[in-house]
Amino acid sequence: MAARVHPQHVRSAHQLTHHLLAESDGSDTALLAAVLSRAKVDLAPGCRAIQPTRHWGSSMSPHVHDFQREIGTAAIDAGAHAVFGGHQHVVSAIEFYKRCPIVHCSGNLLFDKWEPFFNEETLKTFLFGATVDADGLRD
Repeated sequence: MAARVHPQHVRSAHQLTHHLLAESDGSDTALLAAVLSRAKVDLAPGCRAIQPTRHWGSSMSPHVHDFQREIGTAAIDAGAHAVFGGHQHVVSAIEFYKRCPIVHCSGNLLFDKWEPFFNEETLKTFLFGATVDADGLRD
């Protein structure tokens, strides 16, 4: 069964972040864990999957940095069902950690202008699909 998105269940990590800075040691992974922990409480029981997004990576490069893996795995350890990253403007890796996807960058799906540094690689993109059910993400 496909999940419905209910506006009351959609929260932005940015809305929670300022309340959580005091709970974090200041590191990106600690803040992410605090945000996800709070999101699970705020969204439960109506939330079937937590899927944070992260602005990361080097622009115009598909390379995955160690810090991206660290943040992605920390998010899943903290309860995320998937992690979606972006910023690179080019297709990058999809990795799985504990059977959960970490999509590093899906390229430029929609971009309404052409930048001088864009090239053929920036025209490539993909859609990541999954089924959300009571157990989280699958397929």
